Amino acid sequence: MSILSPGSKCHLCSLVDFLPFTCPTCNQVYCQQHISSTLHTCTQQQLDQSTSIARPGKLDRGKTICEVKGCERESIESIGGFVADGEGERIAREIRCRGCGGAYCVEHRSQSTHSCTAPLDHNVRHDAFLERRDKAREVISQRFPEFKDRVIPKPPPGKDVVKTQSVQIQTQRKEDNKIAELSKSGSSSGSGTGISQDNAAITRPKPKIKSKADKLWDIHLKKIRMTSEPLLKSARNDSMTEKVYFEWTMDLTQIQENVRKWKESGKWSGGNLERGWVDCDMPIGKMLDLIIDRGKMKRSEDQSQSLHLLSLYPAPDEERQIIQLELSKPAKMISQGSLVVLVRGRWNQGI
Repeated sequence: MSILSPGSKCHLCSLVDFLPFTCPTCNQVYCQQHISSTLHTCTQQQLDQSTSIARPGKLDRGKTICEVKGCERESIESIGGFVADGEGERIAREIRCRGCGGAYCVEHRSQSTHSCTAPLDHNVRHDAFLERRDKAREVISQRFPEFKDRVIPKPPPGKDVVKTQSVQIQTQRKEDNKIAELSKSGSSSGSGTGISQDNAAITRPKPKIKSKADKLWDIHLKKIRMTSEPLLKSARNDSMTEKVYFEWTMDLTQIQENVRKWKESGKWSGGNLERGWVDCDMPIGKMLDLIIDRGKMKRSEDQSQSLHLLSLYPAPDEERQIIQLELSKPAKMISQGSLVVLVRGRWNQGI
């Protein structure tokens, strides 16, 4: 076996290339340097042909004017680079008139603008529709003779009804008159219970107008829901159970003073607050254990120094509430948006 058998010798030089290139035109073997060299005449001729024929861009084939008399605009196929031979003709014919096959400009490309001798596309489509409709009627008369002469009426065209202010006032007066007549008929024919039931059905609930404090409280609740994290790490936020959203912190030394300030101003000054949520069915005692674990607190054997949870709820437009939470109750006893504080010892109500 020859030592040169794994490779092949270049056709232009004496280099033995182990990964040679074979020219697809002349089938000669070349190295990497001479496969695209100018010495390789076969490749040079191929490059010249490709650059002269397949060069991208618009071809120089002259200018074609629109076929409409008196129009001097350039036709669409002329702008697009029409080639009369080979594949180009098929491409250019797509932008010509489908009826007469003429070349027109953008303004006169429609059949109605250049007086096309062929039938209009709209009439052709309409004739095809009539033919399909006749065939459908024939099939219906054969298979469903009872619906042979049935005519389905077309619905009236829809209109947008815009009521003016005077029309709205008139309709409101008519509704008020109907309510008054119903209340009179109920009072003359029914008993006391019947009258109350009719009046309850007639009266319409008025929309509640929220005060400024209610709007601020709604914004506060939205912030808590968006930024809160589960107090129980294994809990899932996408669960279908109801949840209680709240803020929580720990205060073991100055709870009396901080609560007094909170009751006066509505703001907590006893440290940073964290936001969390728990399921409504979770016992408050479980919440206490989770908060103690989060704060890494130590329990005391002295009953007077035991840990408890305090709920501070700033109700809008009402007196602020301070509640000592019972550990056996569920978490749904806590109002949404409340501040839960971990305190040491029982809460002194005389504040």
